[in-house]
Amino acid sequence: MAVASSLEEAERVTLEDAGWFHDLGWVGMPGELLQGSRESPESLDAREREACEGHPRRSAEIASELGLGAAVQSAIKAHHERHDGSGYPARLSGDAIPWLGRLLAVAVAVAYAEDGAGSGEGMGRIREGAGSAFDPEAVACLERSLYGIGSK
Repeated sequence: MAVASSLEEAERVTLEDAGWFHDLGWVGMPGELLQGSRESPESLDAREREACEGHPRRSAEIASELGLGAAVQSAIKAHHERHDGSGYPARLSGDAIPWLGRLLAVAVAVAYAEDGAGSGEGMGRIREGAGSAFDPEAVACLERSLYGIGSK
C-alpha cells in the first residue's frame, strides 16, 4: 500500500512502524474485553466501550515512550477513525484523519479479514466500507497493491 500510494521512504517507515505498534494499548487489558470488542462490540457496556476506544491513544502514548516520532503516533491514534466520522477516539472524518492513519485503518482491516489475504469476502467488506468506514482512496491503494487495479 505504501508503494501504491507513492509514499516517500520516510512515510513508508512511519507506516510500517505504526503497523507494528498500533495495538500496544491493548496490553494489560482483559482478554475477554479484547475478544468482546471484536466479536460483539454492541454487547459492551459504556465503561468497557470507553476502555476499548481508548486503546489507540494508549498505543500512541506507548509509541512516544519508545521514542517513535509524532507521525507514527498520529497514524496509530487515527487507525480507528472512520471516514464518516463515527470512529474513535476523536470522531475525525474525511481529510481530518491523517493520511497514514487512513492507510493503516485499511491495512488493519485486511489483517483481520476472515480470509487474511485481502480477497474474497473480506475484501468485499472492505470495498463496501469505502466512503463510510474507510477512505475510498485508501481502499483504492489497497486494490492497486493487491491487484494492480484502480486509478490513482
